[in-house]
Amino acid sequence: MSLSTALRVASIVIVVKAVLIGAVYWRRAVLMGRPVDAGVIASTVLAGVVGVAVVITAIAVLARYLRDHR
Repeated sequence: MSLSTALRVASIVIVVKAVLIGAVYWRRAVLMGRPVDAGVIASTVLAGVVGVAVVITAIAVLARYLRDHR
């Protein structure tokens, strides 16, 4: 498996995990009688996705740089 394929798979898994965590957090808050604004959950999930995208992009750029300079 190449590095780019591994990074794509990891990014998809992490995004799905972030969405599921947001859904569980929202459902738990509703069950406890403390409804949470959907915007808060959406912004939290979006921040996580953007953070993961930045890290994965940095790793891919570094890996490509190291591969080209050997």
